[in-house]
Amino acid sequence: MANALNELVKNLRKTFDNDELWKEGDNLWEDEVDYSISDLLVTDAGRCNWDAIDYVEKNGDFFIHRGDGDSCGWLTGVILDRKTGREIVYG
Repeated sequence: MANALNELVKNLRKTFDNDELWKEGDNLWEDEVDYSISDLLVTDAGRCNWDAIDYVEKNGDFFIHRGDGDSCGWLTGVILDRKTGREIVYG
């Protein structure tokens, strides 16, 4: 799991820093990897994977927070890049 999290941090950093990847309609990089952001940051039970979220936040200078939610919890999460102010929604 640590290797996948390191790859996620690397890909998020690459994505947030590259203006070309933010063009409308681009699928970013998720087609190039064997996982989705949700695979790593959400448990099989549908809960936040806090250990993974903490790791990504600390190693990538991101802030991960709740997007949409209901009385059961998060429906989407948001990864905010503290450097660029850009956000990616997952869930």
